[in-house]
Amino acid sequence: MLPRTLAIEIQEALGEYVYALEDPRDGKVFYVGRGVRDRVLHHARDALAGDEPSAKLDRIRAIISEGNEPRAWILRHRLGRRTSAAEMEAVVIDVMSRWHSELLNEVRGAGTEDGIRSLEGLIADHGAEPLQTDRAAIVVNIGRTWVEGITYDNLWDAARKWWTCRPDERRPPSRLLLAEAGNIIRGAWTISLPARRQQVRWADLDDRRRAFLGTEASFDPFVACCFDGQRDAEWDDLVGRHTRPPVLPRSYGSAFRYLNC
Repeated sequence: MLPRTLAIEIQEALGEYVYALEDPRDGKVFYVGRGVRDRVLHHARDALAGDEPSAKLDRIRAIISEGNEPRAWILRHRLGRRTSAAEMEAVVIDVMSRWHSELLNEVRGAGTEDGIRSLEGLIADHGAEPLQTDRAAIVVNIGRTWVEGITYDNLWDAARKWWTCRPDERRPPSRLLLAEAGNIIRGAWTISLPARRQQVRWADLDDRRRAFLGTEASFDPFVACCFDGQRDAEWDDLVGRHTRPPVLPRSYGSAFRYLNC
């Protein structure tokens, strides 16, 4: 359920933003707006506060009368610091992918760290507790691959390959694999060691990796890990925790970090 107002720290984190309201009864967006602070919540309050005729407010009243509420999506936030053609392209990619059809773009576009999220998801991430574990772990950053609502299979596929690391050589060995995106743990698995290593060819790469590695003509095969494993027994205790410093040091561009080993 959406709050009546947003905490000051969340308002500051959002900055200037673009949002959409979705009707949960049919999954369709019926309103797009922009604002600051808790503007995204004003429409429901306005609908309940009076009977002013308006297509938007009437839609919200109908949703509420059936025991539901509009779902708020933040399409882009912190827009005051940069607005560009690349940013707008990324907004369109996210919106089309979420509500209309699967696009053929290999990557999501610019600024995805501030990309499309449900308001509930943003609030949950902002209030996340720090990651706490004594277990030896390897933390992989799956970055743009993660989107809110990603399937379990796609999440596992993004987390398990291809990493140029040797977790079995750490002391103690890293048998816990954690996938993070946006400084939040999104998945946790117990992996088998030693890790399976193989030469990675162009044919082994998905579209996302190909987009980052260039063209087949310029690609050089490399040796990397592909992990085998299963959902970790402590999934519910680990997923949703934040990795912001000082929980983990900054990665400075590295795709993986070790914890407790």
